Amino acid sequence: MPRYVAAEGRDTGDCTLPVRPCRSIAYAQSVAGKGDRLLVAAGRYEVRTAEEIFGLTGGMVTAQGGFDRFDHFLTQDPERNATTLIGVPREFRGQLRDQGFHVVVDLKGLRPPERRKLAAFRAGYAAMNTSGGRVPCDGAMAGEFACNQVDLLSHVALGGFALEPSSANDIWGFLDLNTEREYAIVGLNNGVSVVDVTDPANPFEAGHVAGADTVWRDVKVFQSYDADAGRWRSYAYASAEAADGLVVIDLTGLPNAVSLGGTRTDNATSHNVYVSGVEYATNTPVAGWPAPLLQVLGSNRRFGAFRSYSLGDPAAPELAGQSPAESGGHYTHDATSMLVTDERAAACGSGAGTCEILFDFSESTFDLWDLSDQANPALLSSTSYDGASYVHSGWWSEDERYLFVHDELDELYQGLRTTLRVFDLSSLRSPVETAVWTGSTDAVDHNGYVRGNRYYMSNYTRGLTVLDITVPEAPREVGYFDTHPVSDSRAYDGAWGAYPFLPSGAVLVSDFGGGLYVLGDRTRDAAQGRIGFTTPAFGAQEGTDAVVSVSRAGGTTGRVSVDYAVVGVSAGPGDYAAARGTLAWAAGDAGDRTITVPLTSDGEAEPIERAFVRLSNPTGAAVLGDVNLASLFIGDPGASVTVGFAEGAMGVAADARRAIVTVRRDGGPSGALEVSYGTQPGTARAGEDYRETSGRLRWEDGDARPRTVVIELLPRDAIDALPTFQVALSAADGGTLSETHAVDIGIGGMPSVAVDEPGRTRPSAWRCGRVGYCNSTCPTCAIPRGAP
Repeated sequence: MPRYVAAEGRDTGDCTLPVRPCRSIAYAQSVAGKGDRLLVAAGRYEVRTAEEIFGLTGGMVTAQGGFDRFDHFLTQDPERNATTLIGVPREFRGQLRDQGFHVVVDLKGLRPPERRKLAAFRAGYAAMNTSGGRVPCDGAMAGEFACNQVDLLSHVALGGFALEPSSANDIWGFLDLNTEREYAIVGLNNGVSVVDVTDPANPFEAGHVAGADTVWRDVKVFQSYDADAGRWRSYAYASAEAADGLVVIDLTGLPNAVSLGGTRTDNATSHNVYVSGVEYATNTPVAGWPAPLLQVLGSNRRFGAFRSYSLGDPAAPELAGQSPAESGGHYTHDATSMLVTDERAAACGSGAGTCEILFDFSESTFDLWDLSDQANPALLSSTSYDGASYVHSGWWSEDERYLFVHDELDELYQGLRTTLRVFDLSSLRSPVETAVWTGSTDAVDHNGYVRGNRYYMSNYTRGLTVLDITVPEAPREVGYFDTHPVSDSRAYDGAWGAYPFLPSGAVLVSDFGGGLYVLGDRTRDAAQGRIGFTTPAFGAQEGTDAVVSVSRAGGTTGRVSVDYAVVGVSAGPGDYAAARGTLAWAAGDAGDRTITVPLTSDGEAEPIERAFVRLSNPTGAAVLGDVNLASLFIGDPGASVTVGFAEGAMGVAADARRAIVTVRRDGGPSGALEVSYGTQPGTARAGEDYRETSGRLRWEDGDARPRTVVIELLPRDAIDALPTFQVALSAADGGTLSETHAVDIGIGGMPSVAVDEPGRTRPSAWRCGRVGYCNSTCPTCAIPRGAP
């Protein structure tokens, strides 16, 4: 929406009429909404605050000068309609000239306090636009970023993304179970970027998919096991307020490639997406839940009401249900869901003792839908509150008894400080507001997520705010990190989204002008202790009991407890006895607790299967540690341990900066395992095409998580032929090498290895018909594109 400014205007109203423009840029910024444009007519305008400067040069509200108020701002012509800004620092002159302004660098009109603010603004603005590594929060600052109990692990500024975006928007994350690498999926104004954050201090972009230019883009992930292929399939789903449709991003090529998987166009535009029925760290289906659904929200169809899509084929979602037609002008802005298994399930229509609830945040109310019949949702309740301005989003407590609700416009329209509302969900048909938390600044609350008794809130210009919700009716701030150091105003800029579910414990934040921040949460240190697994992985053989250890560390004040549940992934409910319960510690008790999971013997020869054990809902003010999700591996009795690469050949892009190979442990999880690896030259040369790499990988007893080896690729001017090299395994201790104990890597395409080539260690797993392998016993074979 355009907002109009002219030197002869008046600072009243909302500035949306060209015949009644506002007088000052500052006032127009104060009434503008996300995605609005300021059209400024010829005249002279003094810029007196850092907030005004940032509003002109970045953020969700764009500004353009060079208009004539007498033709009702129809045509931009900076040459004829000189629009002069006085008091803007010279480093912004070029950008503002491109926006139609003439800049006079004259700061004499600024008083000393404003000059100090301007100096801080310059430093903060530079920090937002500079990528960097780890900076601890020390003395309430992490470099130029204000903070409390939250460290900066790394920062990828907008200039660090290959798409060269002008802004970022929402964010999600996931653990790729094929490789055990962690990723941030970052929405940008011109597409989606996939950033590898496995080493949180050294993130790098793994790939991207371009899209139409829009302020709004949202993304979620779904990961499912393909038993026939013996691997996981992962897809990201991106919505956009632009004619992109629903974009499906294929992540199965990770860690080396990301590609466009397809586009669903029955919704030309949509505001948001959400996947129900998944574990949020891995984005895999949760046993006991109904089938996962992709919820498309705020689309151009059916007044923007939610539309549910089956993920039976994750690459091609199919419409499975939608908000009933009688909902009229109902619009769904955001959503979340939970599975109710207590007495409240009686409110639902299934009669099965469980009920899947969809929380629908619909601008003026939040609505609870019964998804017992996924094709025919039933409305349970519709709730509003005094002063509701724009019911935006929310999340539920892990005991499923409370809902935290964000209103995006109450700070602006009602002059409030950051305000978060808490609702009691004792009755699904009549939620009751039970508390209101008020922050220390004017910054707008946007999105929030619960992990244990911590609430992670993207707080726009304040950055990330962390709340302790041990007592849900009385949240209290325990930490923050200001990703937007140029102001704490009510402007629609700063931290858009947060994602706190990575198994490593790192917290991801996307910032509109600052890009991606990877943060470390030190609010998890508590006198009552951190509760977490003693190791990230456990394992045992079928027919035995797996024993999983949980520790309480860092404090023993008071009585505390934590809930646990076994969640199957490639392992199904028939592979283990259902395990769910609560672990408790008395005051002063620091002893470990164990979870015993009986494993079923089915007598079939199977690859290693995997489940997860998840900790949640800590009580007594204890906090979940960084590792609240542990792997449980199940092996066949007596299976021999082997180690090898996930594939015998692979290609990477000609301009790739690195090649990543995956090493798998197969057979069984029992016993420790070590193996050496090293690069071997082919037509590619060490020191010219790639960096020579060697080392040793280790698995502890019970651990069967995949390992990866990262080989740095060196810059090259051009590739005349397909350079290839090899990574080989050797000296296995605790197991034997598998047939795929070497992998050939092609830079610019898949490698092709001649059968009689001397001095080569060809993967013995290659068989007739495999891509790139040809000899006299294979009358036909597949030659990959780009092979010599």
